[in-house]
Amino acid sequence: SGRGERKMNFFVSRRLDTQGNEGESKDKEGDPSAPSPRSPRRASFNELEDVDMDNYKEPTTGSERLDRAVDWYVQTTVRRPVSVCCSCCFVIFFMIIVSFGIGVNLAVMGNNDWLITDASAVEHKDMIDDAIDHLDDAGNTTERGEVYFDQYFYYRTKSGDNIFTAENLQIMCGLEATMVNMDKFRNKFCYLDSSATSTNCSQGADNSIVQLFYEAIAPGTLFTPTGKMDCYLLDEANVTAVADTLVAQAGTEQGILDYGFFLDKKTPDLGYTPKTRSAIAMATPLAGYGSSATPGDGQTSKYEDFLLKWARKIWSKYDMENEFLKSAFMDDMDEGDVSMLTYSLILWDVEGYRLFTGDFIMVLFSFFFVFIWMLNHTRNLFVSITGMGQIFLSLPASLFFYRVFGQVTYFSTLQQLVIFVVLGVGADDVFVLYDSWRQSKHDVPSSAGDQLPIGWTMARLKYAYIRTAVAVLNTSFTTAMAFCATAVSPVMPISTFGIFGAVCIVMNYLFVITLTPAAIIISEYNLRFGKQDFREDEFAEKKQAEAENKSKGDVTPSTREKNLSWDHRLLEKYISFILDKRIAVVLVLALATYTGLSAFWASQLEAPDEQERWLKTGHMFERAIRQDDSYLSNSDENYAELDIIWGMSGIDRSKFDPYYPNKNRGKVKYDKNFDLFASDTQDVILDACDRLPSWPCNHKGCEFGLLVRPNTTICFLEDFNSWAVSDKGVDAQALIGDEANRAQYFSLLKEFRNTEYPNDDPSESYEQLIGVVDGDVKFVTLRSTMTMEVLEPFKVKDPIENRAQKFIKSLDKPSTAKKVFQYTYDWTWSPSQQGTIDGMTEGMSIAFPIAFVTLLIATRNIVLSFMAILSVGSIVAATLGMTRAYLGWSLGTGEAIAGVMVIGLAVDYTIHLGHMYDHASLVGLTTREDKTAYSLEKMGLTVVAGAITTSGAGLFMFACQSTFFPKMATLITGTVLFSLLYSLFFFMPLLSLMGPQGDCGRLRAFWTKEQTPADVEEVKPNKSAVAEGDL
Repeated sequence: SGRGERKMNFFVSRRLDTQGNEGESKDKEGDPSAPSPRSPRRASFNELEDVDMDNYKEPTTGSERLDRAVDWYVQTTVRRPVSVCCSCCFVIFFMIIVSFGIGVNLAVMGNNDWLITDASAVEHKDMIDDAIDHLDDAGNTTERGEVYFDQYFYYRTKSGDNIFTAENLQIMCGLEATMVNMDKFRNKFCYLDSSATSTNCSQGADNSIVQLFYEAIAPGTLFTPTGKMDCYLLDEANVTAVADTLVAQAGTEQGILDYGFFLDKKTPDLGYTPKTRSAIAMATPLAGYGSSATPGDGQTSKYEDFLLKWARKIWSKYDMENEFLKSAFMDDMDEGDVSMLTYSLILWDVEGYRLFTGDFIMVLFSFFFVFIWMLNHTRNLFVSITGMGQIFLSLPASLFFYRVFGQVTYFSTLQQLVIFVVLGVGADDVFVLYDSWRQSKHDVPSSAGDQLPIGWTMARLKYAYIRTAVAVLNTSFTTAMAFCATAVSPVMPISTFGIFGAVCIVMNYLFVITLTPAAIIISEYNLRFGKQDFREDEFAEKKQAEAENKSKGDVTPSTREKNLSWDHRLLEKYISFILDKRIAVVLVLALATYTGLSAFWASQLEAPDEQERWLKTGHMFERAIRQDDSYLSNSDENYAELDIIWGMSGIDRSKFDPYYPNKNRGKVKYDKNFDLFASDTQDVILDACDRLPSWPCNHKGCEFGLLVRPNTTICFLEDFNSWAVSDKGVDAQALIGDEANRAQYFSLLKEFRNTEYPNDDPSESYEQLIGVVDGDVKFVTLRSTMTMEVLEPFKVKDPIENRAQKFIKSLDKPSTAKKVFQYTYDWTWSPSQQGTIDGMTEGMSIAFPIAFVTLLIATRNIVLSFMAILSVGSIVAATLGMTRAYLGWSLGTGEAIAGVMVIGLAVDYTIHLGHMYDHASLVGLTTREDKTAYSLEKMGLTVVAGAITTSGAGLFMFACQSTFFPKMATLITGTVLFSLLYSLFFFMPLLSLMGPQGDCGRLRAFWTKEQTPADVEEVKPNKSAVAEGDL
């Protein structure tokens, strides 16, 4: 009834399921003359097609040379599909073998990987590390004579009552004894000093609440002669007396400095503390090592092995179990009224790596899900197996170009995350090709192949091949460029992740246009019958259907409707829905409004103002870290260490390879003019020693209004001068300035360095503070403990770092002490944290223009491209806005890594639909309504299938234990779902309302007004439409 119904009839006729053959069997029942069908099937597309198949135009790439190459490939594939398939597999495995033969750095990600090497703080770190490596041995650094790190133990009462009772202390002692009583701890890892033996460790470096109480009540009774802890029950009255003394200290500044580590912040108000903690020291250097341990070295791995064995011991003692995707540290460690936690940075590294690698088991589930959905969509087992195989092999095969041509040797667990993206993108590529092949059965007339079955097969494959090659090239290029945009990040693991991701996307594209077509031909014509068979009876049916089409005319809508599968019925209803102009206007306005809100929310994303959480909130380590802020004070290890260093001028990185971040990080350059013996140098250092302890800092993260903690500054020069007077009877300051005294001065200084300890603490040393290299004092260090805690977020650290830098600027800089800088290890992470954010911003500024240019090339229509990029921008805004408004995220490292990839994933569906909208002109469609419906008919279900596989692959990451994977899953699935929402309910309704028609926005219209034959073809009216009086 009317024009609208006729149009819908036309598109209903094109909306028939072509996966099965059930309909034809029903149509031919009762017709004895009809040939017996191979299997029941639905009504054939061409049996109901009402367009003139004689006007079929062979697809073209637009290049004669490329067309010849496509013809050669198609003919070869159809005639010899097994040879093509085997050749592709040979090339793939050759690339894999060559890649592993050349070798890559299969790295376990460490701290150095994430540092930006040209950042000043990182240069300072590497200068110091190299200088320390070449220091002259002071002679007073003994085996296990320094503290490397502390293992922390946290205790609280579940009832909220006083933690200091005899029973509770015995329980706490039991936990600490699990470590201290291990033979390996006492013989290899505990701290030793002059009063200790290898079987009776010194507790001088421990900060244990258990030891404090036992030693205060009954000195010398906690440890047996063999060094083991004897956790006997203390007298309750004595425990109460010691507890009262500690609580009384909570009201004084000195008491807080001395005992605040053990006391809850609420202690002064409560009159007791419901929680407390301990720290057991782990010493360095270990036996066989001449220097102190540093992160990532051989000593650190020994600590990690020990801690993992100890962890298994406490898991057993407290009935904590490791289960599938659940760490034992997610369980509670309770006994009586005491809830206990334990944590250390080294154990965090062990647990983090264990969980991170364990989470990769979810790849198998993602892989299986995508395979099942691909099998459901294609109904073709061989094509599904081939598709999944090429997706899986694309990763190792990509190493060939990544390693050989990209000259990138770094490969870590971060690169392996690409599999979650590639699973969805690769499956989408397969869907586009297979759906095009399936549609070619009805879109390509029998006359296209010289009236021969093999010719028709070649025409079908060429139709599917060119359509896929163009459509998938557009999406693959934008996704690959989005990954390449990630490569601009100054953080090496992120940049190499982007490079590898881009190569994998391109590799999947190459596989889908070389290997998958051969697999389709094999599955259709070889495996089905065991030999090459182009199914002449199917070809005959095709010709008969075309003949019947011309004779019987249109078919009633009711006949069409009953032949539609459920998904096509749903697609039919959806197309009718969005072609209603009133509904389309509402959809466009509603989503445009939501885009504006999302853009506002996304603009509020900023760097986090607290430590980034890499483990779930219920994990024991996260619970322990959150408790640190609830105590009156922390131990010195919880605070950053600030060094003021004179004597170093730079670093030589000529032999440094950034893809091997733990090797040859550079050679320090010393200041040739530095002279400690010069009076100007002495004055500057003593001035710094005098002013640093009182240097103000009122920023968030500083305590006491100071940059450094009171009584923590180690001024080697003041200590040396005092020692020279008291022990040697020499006024060292009086020696300064007279060259005749130079040798005596430095002789005394070296003796002081080799024999004395800072604050008379044997766990400390002057070796690194007075830098003697090859007998000469090359550099000196002033060291303090900051009031800033370690691992503070960039937003907190940045103003404190600026405050420390102002102190350096305030110092005089004579020629003999001109090169001076301040350093703490935490500064090295600030450039990386900022770099991830800057990298995302720069990446987006690159990815968006590339996406627009790709859209412009794909559609050749500037109006269509602007509409598409508006949709893509809305998707990105909606995804990032969601993370802020609904999830409360900040712009941390994980968010920044995934942020740029959002663009690559966001553009896929819009490009597919926009390209088909433009392509509709080539089949004679001119109105925006018809072109919108045609686009959805050809790509609607393909887009939905691709969204399901990509989001499905990402969904499994939600089950992972580390927070990084769920963040990636949120951004991937969120992007895909918003892409589906905006492409189907914003972009397509927008096209149905305002989509370009005729030459509107077409590029060639800008430079010529002359109508070309192609233009004539595009506006040629449909014969069926003319016959029905539609003109």
